Parts: sequence; C-alpha cells; structure tokens
Amino acid sequence: MGLSDRVKAFKPVIIVAIILGIAIAIFALLKATKPQPEAKPVTEKRWPVSVLRVTPGTFTPQIKLLGKTESPFQTQITAAVNGYVTAIHAFEGELLPKGDILIELDNRDSQILLQQRKADLDNQNALLNSEKLQQENNLNLLKQDQALLELNQASVQRLKSLVRQGSASQSTLDEAQQALIRQKMTLANRELSIRNFDNRLLQLTAQRDKAHALYQQAQLDLERTQAKVPFDARISQLMVAPGDRVSPGKALATLYSQEQMELRAQLPGDLLPRLNLLLDNNKDDTSELKLHALAHYQGAQLPLELRSLSAEVRSGQGGIDALFRFSPNHPALTQLPIGLSLAVTLYLPEVKQAIALPGTAFYGQNRIYLVENGQLVSRSVQRLGTIETNDGKLSILISADTLPAGSQILTTQLPNAITGLPIQIVTGKDAQSETAPVPQQSLSAESN
Repeated sequence: MGLSDRVKAFKPVIIVAIILGIAIAIFALLKATKPQPEAKPVTEKRWPVSVLRVTPGTFTPQIKLLGKTESPFQTQITAAVNGYVTAIHAFEGELLPKGDILIELDNRDSQILLQQRKADLDNQNALLNSEKLQQENNLNLLKQDQALLELNQASVQRLKSLVRQGSASQSTLDEAQQALIRQKMTLANRELSIRNFDNRLLQLTAQRDKAHALYQQAQLDLERTQAKVPFDARISQLMVAPGDRVSPGKALATLYSQEQMELRAQLPGDLLPRLNLLLDNNKDDTSELKLHALAHYQGAQLPLELRSLSAEVRSGQGGIDALFRFSPNHPALTQLPIGLSLAVTLYLPEVKQAIALPGTAFYGQNRIYLVENGQLVSRSVQRLGTIETNDGKLSILISADTLPAGSQILTTQLPNAITGLPIQIVTGKDAQSETAPVPQQSLSAESN
C-alpha cells in the first residue's frame, strides 16, 4: 500500500480528533468566562425548642406510692383438743365482737374427762381431811397413852416387890413387863405419827394440788371445744366444715382486727435520707413529723397517717416500707379487705425555693438542661416530689438552690441533647411551655 492510500485510510480519524479538540477548547472558554454568584455565609443549624422560665415558690410535694392493706393483729385459731366440728357460727368476711363463739367441737369426751378429774380431786380432798382428823385424834390419844404407860410402869414395880416377897408369880411379872413394852411401842408410834404429820400433810397437799391442776386443765379443754374470737375481728378464711375431725394444732380459721388495719407501702430510696433528716431534727418534738397521705378506694379517699418505718428490708426490695394508720371510724374502712393493693398519695412537708417542671424537662432521673447564650448547659438537680396541677397533670418538683433566678429550662425532649448544642427558642403556637406552674397552696390529707 502506498503513502497516499495510508493517508486516505486515517483521514476520518484525523477529522474527528480535530472536531473534538475544537469542542473542548470552546467548553473551556465558556466555563472560564461564566459569571460567578455572590458567596453566601455558612449558617450553623439550631434546633427549635421550648423553654420554661420559672420563679421559685413554695410547694407541698406529693409522692405516689402503691400500698397493700394488712393488720398487725392477724391470728390463726387452732384446735386445742381432739374432736369433731359440730357447728360454725360465722363465715368468711363477717365481723364478730370479742368473745363470740366461732366454731364448736363435740364436747362429750371433754365432759367425761372433767368428771374423772373432779372425782380424783374429791378423793384427794377427802384424804387430806382424813389426815387432819387423824392428827387431832393422835394428839388426843397421846395423853392417854402416856398415862397408860405410867400405870404399866407402876404395875411392874409392884409385881417386882410381890415376887421378892413370894406373893406373886414370875409369870405374872413377865406379863406385866410385856404389857409395859407394848405400851412404850404404842406411845413411840403415836409420837412418830404426830411428828410426821407435816410431811404427810405436804404429800397429800401436793397430790391434791396436782389433782386440782388436772381438773382445771380438763375445764380448759372443755371450754376450748368452743373456739372464741380473741378480739373484735373479721374472718378472712375458714379451714374446716361441720363433721371434720380435728386434732390439737389443726388450723380452724384466720382472723384479723379491722380496727387495727394498716397500709404498708415501699418508699423510694431517695426519699429515705429526707425522712431520716426529719427524724433527727424532731427527736424532741415528734409532733412535727406527722405525715399524712390519702388512699384511693372505689372512688373514696381514705385519710392515712404515717405510723412508723419498717425495721426490716424485705427480700427482693430496695427500700424501706412505711406503715400508715387509717383514720378510725371511716365508713369505707369496714368494707376494706386485707391484702388489697391501693394507690396512695403521700404529702411531704412544705418546701421552699422549689420549681415545678414537666416530665419532658428531665433527661434520666436528675438531669436537666439550661439555655444559656443560645446553647444547652447540663445541670444535675435534686427531686423533691411531685405536685398535681390544676389541669390534673403531674409536675416534678426540684430544688432551686443551685439554679440562677430566672433561668430558662429546656422542656423539649431532644434525642441528641448535650452541653453546647445550639438551639433556637420558639414562641407562640410552636412553644410547648412558656410559663411555670403556679405554686399551689399547702396541701394536707385533711384538706383533700
């Protein structure tokens, strides 16, 4: 192939390359001569939030608890004797006054045993009386025995003289001497019986006392065939029915005192230091520590008063139980069953310099954010309790001692809230909260 043929073969490629180069040069020229837009400043993103500007006030904190009714006077009646249940005079849920008969057992065996014990006691009394009469008789016969001994001694002396004179036989003297010896023995036994009277009296008295104790035990066993209510009580459970055979120790029924009804509620752990501080400050005047509460039951409010704190931390619990005493003579108290769970509102002593915040202001248990210079600043706070606002919502009380007056507190929940995060406060319809809850008047269980 000649040179001219080669040029003809590459001619289309050369033309395409020339056209492409011209196009690139034109594009570069247009780009270089393009007018430049004005530069805009870079702005930092700010999160729209709502804040709460508050003024510290005086509040009565409330603590919401869950309690359970119980009674310190709760007992289980058990059988004291063997027998069959013959009658049941009350049933579960009924109220009985002290001394009323609840359950009766067949008492025939106990009556027979009582008659036997009575016979044994009568026999011991008869033996004791007989011994006293015998002592009186021995004392009366003692002088006669002594006189008879003197006569026998004189008779022996006379017979001895007659025997020496030959006027009496030796056998007669021997018989007189034998009579003298027998009289000495009789007198010695009489004196021994008199001296031993106190010992025999103690022995017979002990036997009589034993028989009397057995008789009293039989009387008690007869009385215990009737299971009586030990105090004004309500029956919580019956465990037997007529015809059941029971033995000593068998549970018959469970009772509890309605008048001594209490409510046990576990206190939050962070509340205990405050209560202990109140106890320390009121060692000399405990009247200031009367904390009141309200239990809510079937639409009714039952007034409560803190009686004491439990002395034991139960297994599986992290706090101390509080024991509340119900107000006596409340109409709803007579129908209140034991073991019932009730919602309780505990009213703590009035606190000053406190702030009420909505729950959305809290991150965790005790952390909030202040707004300073358009940025968030984290603060740890101390919870004092809750209050119920006029619209029925709960606000959380915190101490304002460590917060500057007029602080702005974040009330919007931000998933990425950290110290230094830039924010923008929104107002008007977009704001969730702009004013603080108004401090309520002092609350108490009586006023509610």
